[in-house]
Amino acid sequence: RAAAAASLALLFVIGDVAPYLAWRAVQGLPRGRLADAGKERLAAAISWNPLHPDLWLRRAEDLASGPGWSPPVYAGAREAAERAVVLAPADARYRVGVARVEALAFTTLFRDEATRARASARYDEAGERAHHDPYPWLEKGGFLLDAGDPGGARRAAEQALRIEPEAVPARLLLAEAALAEDTPAARR
Repeated sequence: RAAAAASLALLFVIGDVAPYLAWRAVQGLPRGRLADAGKERLAAAISWNPLHPDLWLRRAEDLASGPGWSPPVYAGAREAAERAVVLAPADARYRVGVARVEALAFTTLFRDEATRARASARYDEAGERAHHDPYPWLEKGGFLLDAGDPGGARRAAEQALRIEPEAVPARLLLAEAALAEDTPAARR
């Protein structure tokens, strides 16, 4: 009986108390760059509840927005964001998180086709999972416009308009892409 009671108590601590302590640790923490005390609180939350995907996304956001952005820091941010995707594969926001890390790596570190393709593919995956949300497509279009692919930005804006036909941001993105393309068809 004592072993059964101890097992039940341990299950209670693991199943209820640890996630609560993790939640309490991140209460009030901003998204993005964290001060040292915030980093410690986030690390404690991850140790209490390593199965919560948002904690890993917060870690990726902290790494991606901190000073010293470099290939090793990028690798850590990408790994944390990928872990969030593994923990919640059906949730589009975690794929957007990975796409943001890749987009930042493209614009600041690498400027290579492989990084741009990885970011674009992650935005596509997020858009496929968020059937009624045009935001992943809008963010993808903005990224592609900045990356020098106005045709891809136009296609992303058109996809956003299929979801939300009256969306002003999608129409503005479409106009910016058309101006950046500067082809006879785009001028019409």
